[in-house]
Amino acid sequence: MLNGWLIYQSTDANQNQALIQRFFQKAPKYQIQLHLILWEHLQIGIHSNQNILIYQNNPVHPPHFIIMRTIDHILSSFFQQIGVLLLNPYEISTLANHKFKTYLAMKKLEIPILPTFYYTKEKLQNTQNFPLPFPFVCKSCTGRSGNEVFLIQSQKDLQNRLQNISQPSEWILQPLAPVIGRDLRVFVVGKSIIGAILRINETDFRANYSLSQTAKWYVLSEKEKTLVNRIVQAYEFGFVGIDFLFDADGNFIFNEIEDVVGSRTLSIYSNIDAVDLYLKYIDETLKTQKTTLH
Repeated sequence: MLNGWLIYQSTDANQNQALIQRFFQKAPKYQIQLHLILWEHLQIGIHSNQNILIYQNNPVHPPHFIIMRTIDHILSSFFQQIGVLLLNPYEISTLANHKFKTYLAMKKLEIPILPTFYYTKEKLQNTQNFPLPFPFVCKSCTGRSGNEVFLIQSQKDLQNRLQNISQPSEWILQPLAPVIGRDLRVFVVGKSIIGAILRINETDFRANYSLSQTAKWYVLSEKEKTLVNRIVQAYEFGFVGIDFLFDADGNFIFNEIEDVVGSRTLSIYSNIDAVDLYLKYIDETLKTQKTTLH
C-alpha cells in the first residue's frame, strides 16, 4: 500500500472539497492510502543533524509521495531533499509561480511569447517613459487566477494601482494580446496532453474561468500539439495547465504555466477524469523508481 499526502492550506481545502473527495474516491484503485495534510499544522526542521517532520505537534515519517496543492518553495525543497516523490517538483513550482522566470524559459525553448518587460515595484513607481504604449497589461510575477493583473490606461492609472498594493514587488509589462478575452488551457499529466479547454470572456481582457464562467472543449491541431509537446518534453511535470493566448491568425502565444491547477472545466466539458489519470501516473512513476532502484 502506497502512502500519500495531499497538502492544502486550510482555506483552499475548504474551497476544494469536491476535488479532494475525488482524490480519496480514486486512491484505493491504485492501492494508495491518501491523507489530507493541512499546511498550517505541518512543521519542518533539522535536529541533531537529522531532518525533522512534525504534523499536529507529533513527529511523523514522510510518505511515499506528496501532491502539493499549495505554494511553499522551502517546504517543496525540503521534501525533495529527503527523497519524497513531490508533485509538482520543486523545479516546476519555482518556475511556474514566477511569470518572468517562466517567460525566460519559454524564450529558451523558442516558444512564441508577447513582448515582456520586468520591473520591480520601485522602478515602476519611478519610471516616466515605458517601452510599451498605453494601454498595456501589468501583471504580478507571482499572481494567480487572474488576480493582480491590470489593464493600465495611463501613468496616473498605474500610480493609483500601485498605491493600493503593498505586495508583490515584482511585475511584468506586456501589450494586450491581439485576440482579447480568449485563452486556452492545455492540461498535462506527466508527458501526456490529456485535454484542452478554450476560455472566453466577452466583457474583460482576462479569460480565466473563475472570472468568465464561459468555456468549451478545444481540439488541438497537430501543429499545436507539437508546440505544446516542446514544453512538455523539456520538463518533469506532474499535473499542470499550460495557458496560451492567440495572435491575429489564431496561432498560440504562450501565457503561463499553472502549477496548482484545477480540473473543474475538464469535468464540466469532457469525460476526462484528471484525478484518475494523475494517480495512475503517480503509481506508475513510483513503480518505475522501485524497479530502477532494484
